[in-house]
Amino acid sequence: MGERLCIECGGPMVLGFVFESHQGGTDRDVWTEGAIEKSFWTGLKTKGRRRFFVDAFRCEHCGAVRMYALDPKRK
Repeated sequence: MGERLCIECGGPMVLGFVFESHQGGTDRDVWTEGAIEKSFWTGLKTKGRRRFFVDAFRCEHCGAVRMYALDPKRK
């Protein structure tokens, strides 16, 4: 993957990630394919759907943040 540049100001983008903090710890954000469907047992149905971790890129100059759900095979 080449260097990412900010679409706002053209500055360099730095890779990071966004996570959710909750009582049991923390979880990295995940993009899940399809519409939301509730599940009695797990909260949301995710079985059989494509899932990707969300990477966040922050601009070193202006602070803009862009998030991408990149396929690890294509990074």
